[in-house]
Amino acid sequence: MAQAAGGKIEEGKRFREILSILSRHQFTQGLTPDKLRSILEDLGPTFVKFGQILSLRSDILPREYCAALEGLRTDVTPMPGEQVRALVSEVYGRPWQEVFSAIEPKPLGSASIAQVHAARLPDGSDVVIKLQRPDIRETMERDLKLMKRAAGLSKYTPIGSALDFGRVVDEMGRALREELDFDVEVRNLEEFRACNREIKYVACPEVHQELSNGRIIVMENIGGWQIDDTQGLTDAGYDLDEIAVKLVNNYIKQITVDRFFHADPHPGNIRVRDGRIVWLDLGMMGRLSRRDADLYTNIITTLYENDIMGLTDTLLAMCTCGRPPDRLALSAEVDGLVAQYKSMAMADINLGAAVTECVDILNRYGVQVPASLTMLGRSLLVVQGLIADVSPQTNVLQIVINYAAAAMTDNDALRTRLKAAAKNLLASGDKLTVLPSQLSEYLKRANAGQLTVSVRQSAAESEWEGKRALLGLLLLGLLEGALLLGGALLCLAPLPHFLGLPWLATVFLAGAAAVGALLLTRFKKKK
Repeated sequence: MAQAAGGKIEEGKRFREILSILSRHQFTQGLTPDKLRSILEDLGPTFVKFGQILSLRSDILPREYCAALEGLRTDVTPMPGEQVRALVSEVYGRPWQEVFSAIEPKPLGSASIAQVHAARLPDGSDVVIKLQRPDIRETMERDLKLMKRAAGLSKYTPIGSALDFGRVVDEMGRALREELDFDVEVRNLEEFRACNREIKYVACPEVHQELSNGRIIVMENIGGWQIDDTQGLTDAGYDLDEIAVKLVNNYIKQITVDRFFHADPHPGNIRVRDGRIVWLDLGMMGRLSRRDADLYTNIITTLYENDIMGLTDTLLAMCTCGRPPDRLALSAEVDGLVAQYKSMAMADINLGAAVTECVDILNRYGVQVPASLTMLGRSLLVVQGLIADVSPQTNVLQIVINYAAAAMTDNDALRTRLKAAAKNLLASGDKLTVLPSQLSEYLKRANAGQLTVSVRQSAAESEWEGKRALLGLLLLGLLEGALLLGGALLCLAPLPHFLGLPWLATVFLAGAAAVGALLLTRFKKKK
């Protein structure tokens, strides 16, 4: 009970702190992209991570807000060296000196969730330890709980009608909890290594499994050069153009083949060592279903083949539609977009602008773009910006097209297609064997004059015929009423009389009688 009461007190204190920060930033007077970034930074690590994840989701936030959130500061005040050593001893339940011979007091990096230090094992191996900050789990769970309560109130605000904030909080909460669980990152490292085992120029850090758990990861010290350290790489004899091409090719492979890709490929997470591109910080990884991966591959292939209708069909297949869009009109706009970029020099094409315009076109036709597409689009933009720094003359789109061309002629890919075609033929084999005899029988009946063709009206057509008959009765009824009303009014007109009534009134009432007889006849047929 005391612990629960303490938790309530902490929640109340944190709630008042959040209100104070919002008040200081004049939250009620509008929210610009820069103001949102500043608020999240002041609110602390949970909100910073929340903003970083939201920056990947242009399907939730406008593009200018996503761009502002990409600039969120990740560095925070580092823990002192003595506190780090004491925390390591606490994690292992024994003095840190029994696990490591040395831990560098100055961190290699200090972020909102963890701090990274160089260290050395008793056998002399140089390693890196990634240590979770104390109480970070409790802090984030408390903040997520407050966010969830705020989400419940958001449905009474204008934002609640446009965005399911509760769903967003749940989704971001799952991503944060995964990043907090270092066991997940260890599994990601092992899976990534297995996926790229045959790629000689790609690697990720080796993990010391026996020393790693949910709060600490011990892995090899990579060293080398950060991928945007162009001067260091050039001095070491590396070909920057080759690095750029291999990086993009591997990233496309992660998306289309492995279906397991790095969701935050910024320069600090990629290094070059011993002729290999080494991917770091695999806590946040994206996953795709086989269907989605095939659809993304189809996008690349249809672009390569200039198949606009195929590209339109693929885009619609991966998105959701509230109402059936005008496929021909949508295809025409997609064709215009592709033609616009095909007429440009490869070096002038902005992949980010192309993805953004494509999403805008889909949104105009009521097509909801999936989160995976916006996340991948954002990741590709980061890769494009990175390549622009490393090798400005290298064009990402050209590499993608070359990758598609190579994949289409790859022996393994061709073998897979042939196997699929053979499987379909075998599945149809039984039907093909009886087809000639069936065709022969139909021809015999036709020659003997015994072939009959029956036409069956579909349920939809029958339903439409019934509606059309009812519509005819309704129109006749309206005409009958109008003639009767007109005839009654004309009885008051000072016109020459015929059969005791003004002649025009007699015409209207005669017409009403004729329409009434027709209406009665049709009604009896309907019954």
